[in-house]
Amino acid sequence: MKSGSEKGGRPAFIPSKAKRKLVEIMVAVGTKQPEIARALGCDAKTLRKHFADELDNGLARRRAAMLAAQYQAGLKGNATAQQRFLDRVERAQAEKSLLDPPASGVRKAKARKLGKKEQALLDAQTAGTGSEWGDDLNPLAGTRNLQ
Repeated sequence: MKSGSEKGGRPAFIPSKAKRKLVEIMVAVGTKQPEIARALGCDAKTLRKHFADELDNGLARRRAAMLAAQYQAGLKGNATAQQRFLDRVERAQAEKSLLDPPASGVRKAKARKLGKKEQALLDAQTAGTGSEWGDDLNPLAGTRNLQ
Protein backbone atom coordinates (compact mmCIF):
# COMPACT_ATOMS: atom_id res chain seq x y z
CA MET A 1 0.00 0.00 0.00
CA LYS A 2 1.24 3.49 -0.92
CA SER A 3 1.87 6.07 1.71
CA GLY A 4 0.16 9.46 1.50
CA SER A 5 3.26 11.22 0.07
CA GLU A 6 3.60 8.95 -3.01
CA LYS A 7 1.82 9.91 -6.23
CA GLY A 8 0.48 7.43 -8.70
CA GLY A 9 0.60 7.67 -12.49
CA ARG A 10 3.36 8.60 -14.84
CA PRO A 11 6.45 10.42 -13.65
CA ALA A 12 6.59 14.11 -14.60
CA PHE A 13 8.15 14.90 -17.98
CA ILE A 14 11.49 16.63 -17.59
CA PRO A 15 12.89 18.44 -20.66
CA SER A 16 16.64 18.31 -21.15
CA LYS A 17 19.05 20.33 -23.26
CA ALA A 18 19.42 17.36 -25.65
CA LYS A 19 15.63 17.09 -26.03
CA ARG A 20 15.37 20.82 -26.72
CA LYS A 21 18.00 20.53 -29.45
CA LEU A 22 16.21 17.51 -30.95
CA VAL A 23 12.90 19.42 -31.05
CA GLU A 24 14.60 22.33 -32.86
CA ILE A 25 16.16 19.97 -35.41
CA MET A 26 12.88 18.16 -36.03
CA VAL A 27 11.00 21.46 -36.41
CA ALA A 28 13.67 22.69 -38.85
CA VAL A 29 13.12 19.74 -41.18
CA GLY A 30 9.34 20.14 -41.04
CA THR A 31 8.37 17.31 -38.68
CA LYS A 32 4.80 17.66 -37.38
CA GLN A 33 4.20 18.11 -33.65
CA PRO A 34 2.50 14.72 -33.06
CA GLU A 35 5.53 12.93 -34.49
CA ILE A 36 7.95 15.04 -32.42
CA ALA A 37 5.92 14.20 -29.30
CA ARG A 38 6.08 10.47 -30.13
CA ALA A 39 9.85 10.71 -30.62
CA LEU A 40 10.20 12.28 -27.18
CA GLY A 41 7.76 9.85 -25.58
CA CYS A 42 5.30 12.49 -24.46
CA ASP A 43 1.87 13.83 -25.37
CA ALA A 44 1.45 16.69 -27.89
CA LYS A 45 0.11 18.92 -25.08
CA THR A 46 3.21 18.18 -23.01
CA LEU A 47 5.37 19.00 -26.02
CA ARG A 48 3.69 22.38 -26.45
CA LYS A 49 3.90 23.10 -22.71
CA HIS A 50 7.61 22.39 -22.31
CA PHE A 51 8.97 23.23 -25.79
CA ALA A 52 6.93 26.24 -26.95
CA ASP A 53 10.04 28.32 -27.59
CA GLU A 54 11.71 25.56 -29.61
CA LEU A 55 8.54 24.98 -31.63
CA ASP A 56 8.25 28.71 -32.41
CA ASN A 57 11.92 29.53 -32.98
CA GLY A 58 13.66 26.24 -33.75
CA LEU A 59 13.65 26.69 -37.53
CA ALA A 60 15.27 30.13 -37.31
CA ARG A 61 17.91 28.97 -34.82
CA ARG A 62 18.87 25.86 -36.79
CA ARG A 63 18.99 27.78 -40.08
CA ALA A 64 21.23 30.40 -38.46
CA ALA A 65 23.49 27.67 -37.05
CA MET A 66 23.81 26.03 -40.48
CA LEU A 67 24.55 29.34 -42.19
CA ALA A 68 27.20 30.10 -39.58
CA ALA A 69 28.76 26.65 -40.09
CA GLN A 70 28.70 27.11 -43.86
CA TYR A 71 30.31 30.54 -43.50
CA GLN A 72 33.03 29.19 -41.19
CA ALA A 73 33.73 26.31 -43.59
CA GLY A 74 34.07 28.86 -46.40
CA LEU A 75 36.53 30.90 -44.37
CA LYS A 76 38.60 27.76 -43.86
CA GLY A 77 38.86 27.31 -47.63
CA ASN A 78 35.95 25.01 -48.49
CA ALA A 79 35.20 26.17 -52.06
CA THR A 80 31.75 24.54 -52.16
CA ALA A 81 30.72 26.29 -48.94
CA GLN A 82 32.06 29.58 -50.29
CA GLN A 83 30.10 29.28 -53.54
CA ARG A 84 26.87 28.24 -51.83
CA PHE A 85 27.14 31.09 -49.37
CA LEU A 86 27.76 33.59 -52.18
CA ASP A 87 24.79 32.14 -54.09
CA ARG A 88 22.63 32.77 -51.03
CA VAL A 89 23.92 36.34 -50.78
CA GLU A 90 23.15 37.02 -54.46
CA ARG A 91 19.68 35.48 -54.14
CA ALA A 92 18.95 37.60 -51.06
CA GLN A 93 20.10 40.76 -52.85
CA ALA A 94 17.91 39.93 -55.85
CA GLU A 95 14.87 39.34 -53.62
CA LYS A 96 15.59 42.55 -51.71
CA SER A 97 15.78 44.59 -54.91
CA LEU A 98 12.39 43.17 -55.96
CA LEU A 99 10.83 44.14 -52.63
CA ASP A 100 12.42 47.58 -52.23
CA PRO A 101 10.38 50.49 -53.61
CA PRO A 102 12.07 52.61 -56.30
CA ALA A 103 14.26 55.32 -54.75
CA SER A 104 13.19 58.31 -56.88
CA GLY A 105 9.46 57.68 -56.72
CA VAL A 106 9.46 56.40 -60.29
CA ARG A 107 7.65 53.11 -60.63
CA LYS A 108 9.55 50.43 -62.46
CA ALA A 109 7.61 48.44 -65.02
CA LYS A 110 6.84 44.99 -63.74
CA ALA A 111 8.41 42.29 -65.89
CA ARG A 112 5.96 39.84 -67.39
CA LYS A 113 6.41 36.36 -65.98
CA LEU A 114 7.49 33.93 -68.67
CA GLY A 115 5.73 30.65 -69.26
CA LYS A 116 7.59 27.34 -68.98
CA LYS A 117 8.27 27.05 -72.70
CA GLU A 118 9.33 30.68 -73.04
CA GLN A 119 11.70 30.33 -70.08
CA ALA A 120 13.15 27.09 -71.47
CA LEU A 121 13.77 28.74 -74.86
CA LEU A 122 15.42 31.73 -73.21
CA ASP A 123 17.57 29.44 -71.07
CA ALA A 124 18.63 27.47 -74.16
CA GLN A 125 19.48 30.65 -76.08
CA THR A 126 21.60 32.05 -73.26
CA ALA A 127 23.20 28.76 -72.17
CA GLY A 128 26.92 29.22 -71.75
CA THR A 129 26.75 33.01 -71.50
CA GLY A 130 29.20 34.15 -68.86
CA SER A 131 30.62 30.65 -68.39
CA GLU A 132 33.65 28.73 -69.57
CA TRP A 133 31.52 27.32 -72.41
CA GLY A 134 31.43 30.74 -74.06
CA ASP A 135 30.42 30.46 -77.74
CA ASP A 136 30.52 26.65 -77.78
CA LEU A 137 26.76 26.42 -77.20
CA ASN A 138 25.77 28.96 -79.89
CA PRO A 139 24.10 27.51 -83.02
CA LEU A 140 26.50 26.57 -85.81
CA ALA A 141 26.48 28.65 -88.98
CA GLY A 142 24.06 27.21 -91.52
CA THR A 143 21.92 25.39 -88.91
CA ARG A 144 18.34 26.24 -88.09
CA ASN A 145 17.79 28.55 -85.11
CA LEU A 146 14.72 27.53 -83.08
CA GLN A 147 13.32 30.96 -82.30
